[in-house]
Amino acid sequence: MARYNNRPLGLSQTELADWLGVGRSTISAVEQARRSLSLGVSVQYIRLRLAAEGLVPDAAAGLPPPPVPPPGPGAAPLQQRLAECRYQLTNLDFRLR
Repeated sequence: MARYNNRPLGLSQTELADWLGVGRSTISAVEQARRSLSLGVSVQYIRLRLAAEGLVPDAAAGLPPPPVPPPGPGAAPLQQRLAECRYQLTNLDFRLR
């Protein structure tokens, strides 16, 4: 469970809970690592954190969104790399014994 203890923009638990649409007790439980946020609420929380750190483009200022990253490698190179890593792991395990 991730801990969310540095609230963005100095918001109180109540203010953060209101912004995320959850109860204050939910924020308290998340900060104490007793509960996780749902996926949708986590996305909202991340958006707020990024905005607080100035990492989200400002649509009101007319800034364009960041470019879309190029697609990652296909499955074949990843499968080959996984096989190489497993081979190295086996070698290391053998040497450590």
